[in-house]
Amino acid sequence: MKKYLCYIIVALTVCTLLLPSPAYAKGNEEYIKQLAFFGDSTTYGMIRYIVENDGRLGQPIVKLTRNQILTPPDGTFYLGNLPTTKIRYQKQVLSPSEAFRKASPEILIVTVGVNGLPSWTEDSFRESYLRLIDVIASATPDTQIVLQSVFPIAKERSVKLKNFNMDKIDRMNGWISTIADAKGLPYLNTASVLKSADGWLNPTYHNGDGMHLNTQGFNQVLAYIIEHPIPKGA
Repeated sequence: MKKYLCYIIVALTVCTLLLPSPAYAKGNEEYIKQLAFFGDSTTYGMIRYIVENDGRLGQPIVKLTRNQILTPPDGTFYLGNLPTTKIRYQKQVLSPSEAFRKASPEILIVTVGVNGLPSWTEDSFRESYLRLIDVIASATPDTQIVLQSVFPIAKERSVKLKNFNMDKIDRMNGWISTIADAKGLPYLNTASVLKSADGWLNPTYHNGDGMHLNTQGFNQVLAYIIEHPIPKGA
């Protein structure tokens, strides 16, 4: 009996070793810990699908904590409302300056702009975006700010909302890239790994509303971020 138990234990151990490990498992844990994310509802979704996901919504490829996700309490952020915005950090609701100062992440990945999409002009967007960068830099000067592309939307989402289209999102991402160049900041084109061949958000990457990502979508984003590490002072 003991002999058979030994065989079973050995077999289970081998099976465990053969199971695929998360993509981040070796060599990326420390980098992941350096990251924090600031954004609107498209970032807020990371709480459900990555931070709090126990695997029932798909298996996240990284482990993040709630304090690595900086968003307003309800997830809604509009660049034009920056002066009155509140951000949740460590169960506190703070002004942006207070939240960024308290968090002081080594690397902060910023993903904003989709709210107000139809009304943005390049000049108004640039002005509001630069104001946000200044607020972050003043609050936590040692943080490496990284600008990330706005995520694409699915074709059916654009059909429902005529002024919400990929052409405008692509132009906006061009504006963000230009801002990054002008400020000497890294830019992550994660939108590129979320699009299908037709240029729209891959239907397997959203949660059903055509805009907000699911676990698979966030995994694509996080894998891209891991594959394009940003050294501090970049």
